[in-house]
Parts: sequence; C-alpha cells; structure tokens
Amino acid sequence: MFELVLAFIVGSSLGVISGIIPGLNVFVSILLVFPLLLTWDPVSIMFMYISLASVHQYFGSVSATVFAIPGSNTSLPALQEGHSMFQNGRGSEAIMTAAIGSFIASMFAIVLIHLSLPMLDIFYQMFNTHIQVFLLSIACITIIIFSGNKIWISFLFWMAGNLLAMVGYHDFYGGWDFATFGINSLYAGIDLLPVMISLFVVPVFAKAWNNGGKIEFDGVTISGYVSAARTMLTKMKSTLARSSVIGALAGFVPGVSWGLSTKLAYITELMLRKKKGIYNEKGDVNCLVAAETSNNAGVYTSMVPMIFAGIPITASTALIYNILLFQGMVPTVAFFQSLYGTVMIGFALSSILGLFIAGKYVNFLKVFSGLNLKVFYSAIFVLLLVICYTTAQKLYAGFDNMVILACLLPFGYLIRRFNTMPLIYGFVLHDIFLEGVYRLQSFY
Repeated sequence: MFELVLAFIVGSSLGVISGIIPGLNVFVSILLVFPLLLTWDPVSIMFMYISLASVHQYFGSVSATVFAIPGSNTSLPALQEGHSMFQNGRGSEAIMTAAIGSFIASMFAIVLIHLSLPMLDIFYQMFNTHIQVFLLSIACITIIIFSGNKIWISFLFWMAGNLLAMVGYHDFYGGWDFATFGINSLYAGIDLLPVMISLFVVPVFAKAWNNGGKIEFDGVTISGYVSAARTMLTKMKSTLARSSVIGALAGFVPGVSWGLSTKLAYITELMLRKKKGIYNEKGDVNCLVAAETSNNAGVYTSMVPMIFAGIPITASTALIYNILLFQGMVPTVAFFQSLYGTVMIGFALSSILGLFIAGKYVNFLKVFSGLNLKVFYSAIFVLLLVICYTTAQKLYAGFDNMVILACLLPFGYLIRRFNTMPLIYGFVLHDIFLEGVYRLQSFY
C-alpha cells in the first residue's frame, strides 16, 4: 500500500511539473525516475504512469491557455482557442470548461474499457495499416479545409510543415539526406520547440501585441466549476459525447494515440461549428472542450494496446512497456485484468486531483490581472527563448536550436495574419503518416 501511495505522489507531482514546464513531457518525466521504477512492482509502475499522464494533461492546458506556452503538440488547441479566450477576458471560463470536460472524458474512458474488455481481441485482429493511414489522411484534409485560411494557403502551410519535418538524415528511407546543407546539427532534424515558438506562438503574440490592452483574469471558484458543469451538461452534451468517443477509441488504436485523437476531435468540432456559422473567432469554447475531452479520454485507453496486444503506441508507453519486460513480465489479458481495478482507481483519483489542484494553481495567476499585454508577452517570449535553449542544451544542441529559431522567426512574423496550425500539424504528423504510406506500398 505504501508503494502505491508513493507511486501516486510521484506521478501526480511529475504531472504538475511537466504540465507547467514546456519540453518536460511525460516521456522525459519517466526518465527522471527510471531507476526508482526498476525497483517497483508492475502495479505501482502503472499506477505512477497513469497518475503522471492524467495530471499532465490538466496542467498542460492551463499553461497553454494562460501563457500561450505549448507544453506539447496536444496543447495546440488550448493555445489556439483557450488563449484567445484568455485574451478576451474569458480565461476562467476556458480553464474551468476544459478541466470539467477532461474529467468527464476520463470517467467515460474507464467505463468504456470495462465494457469493451471481452471484445478487445476481435478489435486488434481487425486493425491494420489501412485504417491508420485513413485516419491520418482525414486529419490532414480537414485541418487544411477548416483552418480559416484559403484552402490553397493552408495546403502550402501543410506542405511547409512536412518539408521542415523532412530536414535531416533519414536512415529509415535508405540513408536519404535532405536539406542539411552539410550542417552537422541538422542531420538529427529540426526540434519541435523552435518550430512551434516561431511559426505558431509568435504569430499569436504579434497579433496580441498590435491590439494592446490589459489582462483580465478573475481566477476560478468552486461555484464557477459548478456553474460551468451545468452549462456544459445542458449545452455541450453533443460535443462531450462526440469527443469522448473519438479520444477513447483513438487510444485503442496502435499508431494513433491521444495526440492524434486530440487533433481529430478538435478539427471535427471546428468543421461542424464553421459549417453552422457559429464558430467564435475570439476563442471557441466548444472546440477547446472537444480537444481537452478527447485528450484525457485517450490517455487511459492508450494503455490497452500496450498491455493487451504488446503494442506501445506512444514513446511514454513504450518506455513503460520496456520497464515491465526488463522485470520479466509478459503482458497478457490475464495480466491486464489483474491490475485493471487498481490502475482504474489511480486514474480516477488523479483526474479528481488534476481537476481541483489545477484550479488552485490558476488562482495564483490572478496577479497578472491588469498587466499590460505588451509587457506580458515580452516576458513570456524571453521565457520561451530560455526554455528553447535549455531544453536542447541537455543534448548539447542549445545554440543550434537558437539559430534555427532565429531563422524561422521572420517567417512567423510574416504569416501572423493566418492560422498556422496546418503547418504545425504537417510537421507533427509527418513521420507517422509517411511510415504508414511506406508500409502500404510494401503491401502492393
């Protein structure tokens, strides 16, 4: 029992820290306690992991909403919609609705796994590369069409993202060297952080800088949570249901994970609301809730393919899977069922913790209320520069990241009037999409 309590405390604490600090994702957080995990039993390991992954989602969305700091690529919708709401004095609404949606989705995922256990074997027999490539294609097409730009501009952005992702030496594709220009630091490719800062965050900052104004943020309260929950359950039932299903099902699918499920849920909601003419350009709460709901639903269900089918679908689940194998464990259906109940309790507790602790953390940020936006964004930009350098410096690439960032910044400013999300999605989804296409070619 003591080990389970310790696992919960370690996982939740790392979730808070990794959610707040960009670059410190779930995978890196697990590495920080890797030696400790080697001494734990499988149930404690899974308990720690699910607590970490769950709490991380709550705090990651808060940082993206308030500071426009993308903790990971799953924070993009929170940055796009949540931060726009924050700029327009609706930050409290954004944070509370996102947190409640995440909590509801977490509970839905628990119930879904419980009901689907007898059918999982059939599901994994049906899964193939064709389904994976189809889902990725749908994600790319819809974000291009419904991004708010002219379609040809969004397509060019998407292509630009793919080209940036291709920079480097590709051993997987037969030793192909693309756009490295003989620069050693480019052989490993371009890091995600300078791309996101220069080509996604900077356009957001540039528009806010020109508009000026002051921060309006009142924090959150228990009564506010209750009021937001009532509103969501009466006016957002379809959004919650649709996004929970997308997130939970995507978590089951190898090669998809909750990263893609977040994008699918977001662009699905974006498409529906734009077709109805009810999308709010100043920050759409339904689109935000859709992304955050899908995100948390997929966190829990993504464990299933790892344990049930031996298929880790994210870097973090792959690391956990290897720790289990190192201990001599062979994940099977029986193994999953033996720890399912305990891990379910950990997930529920971490969701409750994330819901309320994130709210307390947010209230500390009321000190920024009334601050001039130009001062605020200048300080955040400097912080992002420090993060971009220090994160890469762990691999002795801090200077390289800063050079790449400096080269991309002018382009970010030039495209500030457009929605650059297709570019970022093209960059993020490139590798997994191209690998799927290569596998399809080998079939035929």
